Amino acid sequence: MPEETRSQINIAVGEIVANIVEHAAKNGPVLVQMSVEVHPDEVHVIFTDDGAPCPTYPETVNMPDELAERGRGIPMMQSVLRKLTYHRSATQNHWRLISRYFGR
Repeated sequence: MPEETRSQINIAVGEIVANIVEHAAKNGPVLVQMSVEVHPDEVHVIFTDDGAPCPTYPETVNMPDELAERGRGIPMMQSVLRKLTYHRSATQNHWRLISRYFGR
């Protein structure tokens, strides 16, 4: 896996964990599970947590104004990933971070 891909995944994982800690765990402890799938040409990182629902979907988020103090995490992840998805099941948040293609 290229160093650039590792760096991009590290940025995205750090941002999603910060979001889970800040938002999903706002009402108390939260159980977070992470799995990593390394494919021949991309990496998938999957997070599941039992915290509060995410207040927005990644597809609807844009980079905030340059003077804004918050709101850059999801746009930053989108800029270093090929795909970022979120859905809520009955009691859990599900995030999938997919790296840009490599190895082709």
